[in-house]
Amino acid sequence: MPEENQEQPKKRSYKVPIILVVVWGAIIALFSYSLLANKDTDAVPVTNLVETTIDATPVINAAPKMTDAQIQQSRIRDTIRLNDMRSLRSALQEYNNDNGNYPEELDNLIPDYMETLPQNPVPGGQTYVYTGIGSKPYSYYDMTYELEVGAEGIDPGLHVTSPGGIATP
Repeated sequence: MPEENQEQPKKRSYKVPIILVVVWGAIIALFSYSLLANKDTDAVPVTNLVETTIDATPVINAAPKMTDAQIQQSRIRDTIRLNDMRSLRSALQEYNNDNGNYPEELDNLIPDYMETLPQNPVPGGQTYVYTGIGSKPYSYYDMTYELEVGAEGIDPGLHVTSPGGIATP
């Protein structure tokens, strides 16, 4: 006669882990589907949709979509900016070749190296900012500029021109 106090091995239930896996799989599938379903050419990037105010209240940015003509005008201004950077970089290099250093300010390029300093085309751009680097006399510099939509294979956004090139991000 078997003892009544012997413990029976407990049967493991795999129902809860299986349910969790199925639920997580469904959530991931729905999220992936929503990302792929909303991928069209008129979609505004998510980074431009919401900004947070000081009190952490989300604000929807309704940035208007640019027309083809506006994009073309922005691209023309960006090309002008890149040409300005090339001209300034060339003048700065000539100044350095003649003086053994870079100027304290861009105005020192006038009139020997440039007739006038280029002005950033408006709208859509911040003033070009020249910064001599190191102790005076400067042995290096950088200049910051911003592109609106990008041009010549250079992405939009803030860039730095230096003796090494015109498009360091």
